[in-house]
Amino acid sequence: MHMKKGVHNLHFFYDGQGKPSIVAWNNGTTTNKYAYVYNLQGDVIALVNSAGTKVVNYTYDAWGKPITKTGSLAGTLGTLNPFRYRGYVYDDEIDFYYLRSRYYNANRGRFINADIIINDNLYTYGVNNPINGKDEDGYVFIMGAYAPSYSYFHDLVKRSVRDLNGMQDEVHPNKQSLLRIDLVKGLEIYEVKPDKVEHKVLGLLQLKLYEEVGKTNGYTIGKTNLRMPNNIIEDRAHETVTISVKQEGPLILYSISRKLKEQKKKNTQKNNNYVSTSSITGAVASMVILSMIMYKGAGGVGGKDACRYCYGY
Repeated sequence: MHMKKGVHNLHFFYDGQGKPSIVAWNNGTTTNKYAYVYNLQGDVIALVNSAGTKVVNYTYDAWGKPITKTGSLAGTLGTLNPFRYRGYVYDDEIDFYYLRSRYYNANRGRFINADIIINDNLYTYGVNNPINGKDEDGYVFIMGAYAPSYSYFHDLVKRSVRDLNGMQDEVHPNKQSLLRIDLVKGLEIYEVKPDKVEHKVLGLLQLKLYEEVGKTNGYTIGKTNLRMPNNIIEDRAHETVTISVKQEGPLILYSISRKLKEQKKKNTQKNNNYVSTSSITGAVASMVILSMIMYKGAGGVGGKDACRYCYGY
């Protein structure tokens, strides 16, 4: 990917995860390469030269608002570099982040226009939780940072499997519990999750909790081989989204791939080939463990506090 601004030329190199790793900067006379430094949340926090010396440092608040930009090249390369908070593209002139489908205003913690595929609060960023949530491309949010775990796609997959197998969805394991089982066939229970290791662990922990809460009603973890839908394809204005679904025991796992349409690629080139990237977190599985502890502490009632991390995505 290449970006040109005045006499300055920046050429970007990416790692195996699709994250910018090196930028070659030509200032009109000489070319030097600099490496990106990320924190665990995927924020670009520094650029270092070939000697390992930091030449630019960035700091942000929790919502991504730029706090400081320091270093010997802060006024040149530090300003030209587009990749900042969460690896998003930052437009220094308008003070917004570009997330492909829309712009994000970190000063307000809101997008400047509505999400076109959900009907909840259309302007929120990361469901008002910037520590554990992020928006990969401006559409809904990603819980944690392992994409994709969109609630939109979760519900789409759940409904498809439900209709193919004559199942029930969003079932409470008992009348007193606010927990909700994703899918039930007879008395067998199943959970829908992104096809990632940490989400599989989370799903199995949830199923064990649901089985314990619903044992008086005879619920058991599913063993039946279910019918899975063929690839679910959504044709959008700027991209084609393909959702693949498979079964692993009681887990219904889905993965998502996106292919930008040619017109979108042209628009991307006009915007200096900006892309956004993902970071990694492992906090999700611990949430359900906390839920189980809270459930036990609540005397087995399964109240709202005990299960708020156990349902809804």
